[in-house]
Amino acid sequence: MPYVSRPVVALPEHRVSTGEIVADLERAGAGRRDLAAAVRIVRALGVETRYTSHPLERLGQPETIADRNQWTVRAVNRLGAEAAAGALAAARLEAGQVDAVIAAHSSGIAMPGLSVHLARELGLRADVLHVPVTQVGCAGGAWALALAAELVTARPGRRVLVVAAEALSSCYRPAEPGHIPAMYRGLFADGAAAAVVSSDPRGPGLRIEDTWTYLLPDSTTAYWMEVAATGQHFDSTPAALRAVAGCMPPLVDWLKEAGPGAWPGWVAAHPGGPRIIHSVADGMPGGADLRHAWSSLREHGNPGGPAVLDVLRRLHQDPPADGAPGLLCGFGPGFAAAAVRGRWSDGL
Repeated sequence: MPYVSRPVVALPEHRVSTGEIVADLERAGAGRRDLAAAVRIVRALGVETRYTSHPLERLGQPETIADRNQWTVRAVNRLGAEAAAGALAAARLEAGQVDAVIAAHSSGIAMPGLSVHLARELGLRADVLHVPVTQVGCAGGAWALALAAELVTARPGRRVLVVAAEALSSCYRPAEPGHIPAMYRGLFADGAAAAVVSSDPRGPGLRIEDTWTYLLPDSTTAYWMEVAATGQHFDSTPAALRAVAGCMPPLVDWLKEAGPGAWPGWVAAHPGGPRIIHSVADGMPGGADLRHAWSSLREHGNPGGPAVLDVLRRLHQDPPADGAPGLLCGFGPGFAAAAVRGRWSDGL
């Protein structure tokens, strides 16, 4: 049965407060009628601080896609390697004991990608299975854990290094004619997280019993990434506000199939924003304790795929009882969802 080791998180050096975001927004949108609404949106996101790979004053400057992509890839690789090295240490493993690596990111375009960089930086074996994942966005952490669990189940004894890394601050851009991209300016952040999934417990953590993935029908226009002359940018329609709620009934049906004894007593949900967290809470019969998702959002913003692993990391600081059933879930462009359910293990 697959076990997930304690996740390790890596953050860049620039800590940006919401007050600084608002001040930059007010400077860039001075005199515009929609400025007050944009400021309200940023303040309502529930984010107090987030971490970025460059100072805020640089992020809002015009830049070619080539220049922006170059530093984005460097940031993803650096943060991913830092988190991966920490995860191996936390799992008490050497690089040579890794059999597969799943590297998830959506920011930055590079070939070879993050997994090859990790192989070089960490000293992974030449015969390690590489699974690069570049198009699942914010669902990346949950999706990678689900895939890792399938790989371990298919071949017991396999040890899979899961790494999710993003530099979503590369999407930060100044106000444009007719549009102030307020939500993503205030929400997105940079970071990486990593953990090991194996058939032998590497300390306390989640023991995965089943996995689930889901693509919400007719939802491709809810939330997406596009490439412009200034770089990669995310956008959405009002359908994105309803997308997580649309994924919850089939997720709950899947949970119910396991029987009442497997109903989650704890939930690690992707902290992609207040609407996502509320939708998960509202969609779970009886509600769910999502305080770790809220604290992750407040302190780190939304760094995409790594975020749900940060929530799982926080559970290690306040662990459930041994054997307590739980759920980890994430959501992203597609509109897609991924989840794993299982039980907390004390690692013995």
